[in-house]
Amino acid sequence: MIRIVAAAMLVLAVSGCASGQDFWANMKSRVGPPLASGSETAAAAGTATPATLAAPAAFGFCASCLTDSAGRMVAASDTVRGDLERVAADGDMLVFVGWAADTGGNIPAKAVIFVSNGAVVAQIVPDKPRPDVSAALKSPRHNDFGFEARIPKTSLGQSTSFWIVGADDKAAALNKVFQQ
Repeated sequence: MIRIVAAAMLVLAVSGCASGQDFWANMKSRVGPPLASGSETAAAAGTATPATLAAPAAFGFCASCLTDSAGRMVAASDTVRGDLERVAADGDMLVFVGWAADTGGNIPAKAVIFVSNGAVVAQIVPDKPRPDVSAALKSPRHNDFGFEARIPKTSLGQSTSFWIVGADDKAAALNKVFQQ
């Protein structure tokens, strides 16, 4: 059964990971190399690694906080907004559809991060036209606020949370959790 459950998210004020493993090596072992396209998944590219998509920075997840490529906790943002509007099964994949914006500049968010079982399983850049969001934000120069992520069901645990990263690399958890 597929459910989207609204939940309050708590970001712990912890810095970095508790493990002694080098952060970047840990990220590579969990996530794998990024793909070239903004909407493809690793499974679609014929590899077995979880979905990861090209973005300017790599993100990790450790001790209930989003971390940057250097293992530092990402600062909280009060300007990112978004919504996970639909989740649908498509064979062995789940398709997540929604939108993400950085309202500080009324621009598309830098990235949407999917976290499951304490690890980043996908990172996407919003690249789908969403004229409704553009109109609501009064942002005629930008239209690509939408995202569609296709993630293998086997990459996801019982619950998946979502983070939105703004242009300033600050992030906030979306107040929805997907549970299978």
